[in-house]
This record gives sequence, C-alpha cells and structure tokens, in this order.
Amino acid sequence: MESKTAVEEALAFLTSLTRFGIRPTLDRMRVMLSMLDEPHTRYPVVHIAGTNGKGSTARFIAGALQEAGLVTGLFTSPHLVRYNERMMLQGRPIADDELLSLVDEVRPVIAETARLSDHPTEFEVATVLAFSYFARRRVDVAVVEVGMGGSWDSTNVVDPCLSVITPIAMDHMDRLGHTLAEIAGEKAGIIKPGRPVVAAAQEEEAARVIAEKARAQGSPLIWVRDKQDAESDRCDSRFTALGWDLTGGRFHLDSRGEHWSDVQVGMLGRYQISNAALAAVACQLLAEQGFPVRENHVRAALKSVRWPGRLELIHESPFVLLDGAHNAQGARALADALGQLFADRRRALILGMMGDKQVDEVLSALLPQAAAVYCTAPASSRTAPLRPKELAQHVGRIAESLHLHLESVRAIDDAWAAMQQALAESGPDDVLCVCGSLYLVGEVRGAWERVKTAAP
Repeated sequence: MESKTAVEEALAFLTSLTRFGIRPTLDRMRVMLSMLDEPHTRYPVVHIAGTNGKGSTARFIAGALQEAGLVTGLFTSPHLVRYNERMMLQGRPIADDELLSLVDEVRPVIAETARLSDHPTEFEVATVLAFSYFARRRVDVAVVEVGMGGSWDSTNVVDPCLSVITPIAMDHMDRLGHTLAEIAGEKAGIIKPGRPVVAAAQEEEAARVIAEKARAQGSPLIWVRDKQDAESDRCDSRFTALGWDLTGGRFHLDSRGEHWSDVQVGMLGRYQISNAALAAVACQLLAEQGFPVRENHVRAALKSVRWPGRLELIHESPFVLLDGAHNAQGARALADALGQLFADRRRALILGMMGDKQVDEVLSALLPQAAAVYCTAPASSRTAPLRPKELAQHVGRIAESLHLHLESVRAIDDAWAAMQQALAESGPDDVLCVCGSLYLVGEVRGAWERVKTAAP
C-alpha cells in the first residue's frame, strides 16, 4: 500500500487543477487520449446526460450489468466524500494505490498536452484517469455520466453503444444557455450517428430538440414516459407508478413488447421510479445489442442499488435525510418527497447553496416544507457558495413573499455545527433534511460517518 502522504499529494495535485476552470473544447482530451493509446475505445460505453437523475440512472444501469456478470466501470461526478468515488469498478471506488499509479502515469501526459496545446482542466484529467482505469482493468462495459452539458463535456469523446438522457431542466445557464431549448441542445450533443438513444419524458421544448437531434443523426429514439402522460400513447415504453414509501417504490413497465409487473426500487422518492424505469428500458436496448442483461438482473439491481446523498436516510429518531437537490426541478422533487413521506412530522432544512444556482426557485419549492431553516455553506466547492447570512436573507425574503411563518432561520458558518445545532433543537419524531448542494451533503455525510465510527 502506498503511503498516505503520497496519496494526499496526488489528490492535492488533482484539486489544484481546478484553477484552470472550465474551457469548452474536446481538443485537450483528444491530445491526452492519443498519447495514452485511446483507452476509451477499448470497451463499449453507455453515455448518460441530463440535468437531474444522471447519477441514479447510471448506478441502476451499472448495477444491472454487474448482476449479469459483466465487469463494469462507472464514472460519475462530483464525489460526495472521497475523490475515489468518481471511478468505480464493480460498485467499489478505485483503491488509493491504483489512483496514485494512474496519476503518476498521466502527469507527463498533462505536461505535454499543456506544452502542445493548452493546460487540461481538472475534470478533463479526472475523465482521462477513469478511461485509463477501465482500460487497465479490461472492463466489459463502462457507464459514463456527463459532467456538465454534453456537446463539449470531456466525456463526449466516446462513441457509445447507447446514449441515455434523463430529465432536462434549467441549470448551469452561464455555461449551457438561457433557454430550455439551448440547454437541451447541449445535452443532446451526446447523441451519435446511428446509435440508439433512450430518453426520459421532457418538457415540450426540450423534447423537440432531442427528437430533432436524433432524427438528424439517424439515431433510433425511445421515449420512456409515465402511463399517465398524454404523450405516452405515442411511445412504446411506459411505466405505471404503484406507490412509494420509506422502503422505496414500485412500478409496472410495458416496454419493447414486454410487461414487467411490480418492479421494486430500493431508493426513496417517486422520481427514482422514473429513473429506474429509464434504466430498465436502457438495459432492454443493451440486451437487444447482445449484452447478457435480463429482466431478473435489472430487477435485482433496482431493488438493491443505493446512491449516497440522493434522498438518503442515514438516521431515525430524528429522521436525517441527505439530498443533493440544487436546482428548481430537483427541489420540487425533494419537496414532493418530503410532503409525501413525512406529511405529519416537523421538518427542518440544513441548507447551503452555490451562488450560481436558482436560489429563489429552489427556496420557493422547499420552504413550504420547512418549520425551521439552518443556513450554512460547504467548506470547499467548485464554485463559491452563498454566505450563510446572505442565504438567510434570501430565505427570509422568499418566506415573506409566500406568507410562510418559519419558527427560526439561523445562519451558521460551519456545516457540521449547523447539523449539530439542528439535532439539538429537534425532537425524536422530527425530520432534518440536508440539501441545496452536493458539496454540503458530502461534507455533512463525511462528518457523520467519522462521528459514528468514533462513537464507543
């Protein structure tokens, strides 16, 4: 095992690359991958884009492929607690010594790329590390989640066997566009000529863009819609939600000439039923391409897979939930889940948000579900978070506009201190929800695990 100091230095090196920002182009990726003998071409790839649900859908698909006996790589971002979580093999994060080995291998490639072209960004390097890891381990298939957008995302160098598009909403407008059509155009950039694409139900504006892109690329497009959706009559993949509670959800699926009855989903929230149905249809498309994934594999994965930080219940009495909802669509889904699952309980939010997010829209969705709000901020994040006092001012303004009477709104700089304060002021039947930022969720989750481990 390599020394902790060496691993920490490698992680500090990767973190230092954030200073190069986000600069849309695939040129640097192509230079690096060429020097590494094109590792991303050595295995089939399932490529996933969208605004919400990408990580959960990716996990469901990867889990089903693993159940089918395939050696499966999974690349997602950002990580919650440890950088290693971004690159998984058979559901396990990359080991420290192997990550260090890959960083050592890629460092001269980074330097040479900077000399020949331009300095790679942190996410580009992370993507190259993942592609190289999967090639080194000779995976049978890799499931790759887009970081941001699609067209110019560093993952979009792959030629996928299947593209998957989850629900698209307004997010990252400074990078992707100021209309839903513009954002959908970026996300639809993962659609490749002749390669099938499976897509979740979308707003009409986004659906039109996806359909036009698929048609232009000659790519078969399969929509996955709720049977209650009027548009579902025009697609051959429909699901019917049967119910959801603190044990998960259930649905029927009618797709590709098959009927799957009473499929169980282990993750909480109605929106996970939609993600699970999308993943199930994606697996049907993979089966049609010759992958040995069957209904029983998909059922097993949907029931057993968990995705930390996505409506994750980590404690009872009081209930403590973690959810990375950070845009309007995600906040509405979280609010719906809180109202459905905990309608008769007092609920409090431990809330932190990045400065570039839809603050008013998120607060308008979440505050009606809250009795108290503890405003805080993660210690580190890719973009600057709102200061807790500033966030508290936003909370007060939105609460007043909605005629809400909150018990209290506190601004606490340290995220774990905010969590401790909320716990101290809650009763055994209360619900505490950490939300607004995956960075905040990761920080609180990591601290919670450390405290639990240290407890006698």
